[in-house]
Amino acid sequence: MSKKYSLLCTLLGFSIPVFGYWSTGFKTISGILIAIFIFWMIAQWRGWSWLYPFVLLIGVAVNAAGTWMGISPILLILSSILLLLAWDFSNYTLFMQLGDSNDQIRDTERFHLTNITVYLVLSACMSLLSIAIHLKTSFIIAVLLVILSIAGIFQTTRWLQRSR
Repeated sequence: MSKKYSLLCTLLGFSIPVFGYWSTGFKTISGILIAIFIFWMIAQWRGWSWLYPFVLLIGVAVNAAGTWMGISPILLILSSILLLLAWDFSNYTLFMQLGDSNDQIRDTERFHLTNITVYLVLSACMSLLSIAIHLKTSFIIAVLLVILSIAGIFQTTRWLQRSR
């Protein structure tokens, strides 16, 4: 089940910036992104887990650069969230393959999907809030807000792990 979600998130995560760059006239970057997508799929098929963080970093960097090139920030944030989910599902699938087959796979997978859903909703809400609110703040205040957001996500993680 996680493999299907990983494939879907990867496909959607890469297709959004490919379409955005293609529609703004950057067809070469679109071709490079298609090649990176194919490379990610080959890495998942071959089990090259060391490659996942690099491809995720490239995807997020391309999305960040897309905001300066006139592509919709909401779509690029959605693409980054989907790529992060694809990375997580890829690692989780690898973890489940390395685990014992006698483990309660369904319960573990359900718990993981619950956690991911909470993180997805929280990150989407924070992203939409950051786009909707245009505050003129200093860099230090922005860093403190990011640290506070990360602390809140970690606290949510601890709460979900204790409730299991």
